[in-house]
Amino acid sequence: MLDLKLLHDQLAGLSQDLGTQAQDRSGRVQAALALLARADGLGDRLDEYQELNDKPWRLAIPTGGVTETTPLPTFKGPSTVVATDGSQITPSHHEIALCYLINIGRILYTYGTGELPLQRSVPYLHHGDELRPKVGERRQPMTEELLALQRNQQESAALVELAWLAVNRGHPSLALVDGTLIQFMLEKNDQQRDVFLRSHLDDLDQLRGLRVPVAGYLSNSRSADVVNLLRLVACPKERLECSTCAHHEPPCEEGHLPLHDRRLWAQKLKPGERSPLFYSSSPILKYYPDDQKILFFYLHVGSEVARLEVPRWVADDPELLARVHALAYDQAQKGMGYPITLQEAHNQAVVSREDRARFFSLLSQRMAAAGVQVAVSNKQLKKRAGVV
Repeated sequence: MLDLKLLHDQLAGLSQDLGTQAQDRSGRVQAALALLARADGLGDRLDEYQELNDKPWRLAIPTGGVTETTPLPTFKGPSTVVATDGSQITPSHHEIALCYLINIGRILYTYGTGELPLQRSVPYLHHGDELRPKVGERRQPMTEELLALQRNQQESAALVELAWLAVNRGHPSLALVDGTLIQFMLEKNDQQRDVFLRSHLDDLDQLRGLRVPVAGYLSNSRSADVVNLLRLVACPKERLECSTCAHHEPPCEEGHLPLHDRRLWAQKLKPGERSPLFYSSSPILKYYPDDQKILFFYLHVGSEVARLEVPRWVADDPELLARVHALAYDQAQKGMGYPITLQEAHNQAVVSREDRARFFSLLSQRMAAAGVQVAVSNKQLKKRAGVV
């Protein structure tokens, strides 16, 4: 139980600190905007950075000018938007049976025709050998990381299934993902990468074949790729020496750091406008084919600036890119600040405490009917009922 009375003075200190941070951030935004105005034509300096053996920062790689903005495209006629999200019940040795469940929320909304929506969740129960999945040559114990990768895999497969349904309706379509399209978790594990990245790229390829653009939507993004790019503008050296820079406080950090990209673009963009396209320089993308490399842009949806990520085959197609821009903005308006399809996919997917209790109650009934002894650990019993 939280004693809020004891937190009163601490909360006052936090509020004052946040106010000071907001004032400091305003000055950093202005400094970043001044650097951005000088950032066009960074080609030679960016090439220098790419040649460094030790690259200390992840930079956005411009596809052209970095200051141009694109207004909201006009989009008329019916459209279909699909989205998925997932949740899970993790395996626990304290429960009546060792198993886990992945619940995938599926949403398909068609606008402008009156066609019925599709919104449902599909649960997948895993047990037995699935508790030690085979990744590479050996079976491994199920971990939180593996479970997250498996959930993402099932979300992606469901998105492809929904895209097929969308195409059958015959309208321009968009597939939305809650979060990034960059598989950061696979950077350091070769065996997991061989399995899960191949599956992810296959799904992206199917969406390309259906001509359904896919976009990862990141709300309140903490990325600083574009802001880090401005370090190259701020550096006073004739040649970059990032990995051996002798400055205790590097001059490339003066004035505009720390700062998130979204803060910068919130001052640069008007509602409905998007930033230029940038390539991500995440190391995992070296395992992506060229046409699946991930690019991103920032979109002002009114209440915030969101980061949207798309594969290169979307970025290279003006019609598909404009569709992502227009429909993602429209989705955020329908959802009062966040895409309505992603909201509803989450609502369909989420497994509440009551859902979990009902699941294990049903499981215990089935086990008892099958003559299997039902028991939970003392720890789990006390957590459910309390001591007093």
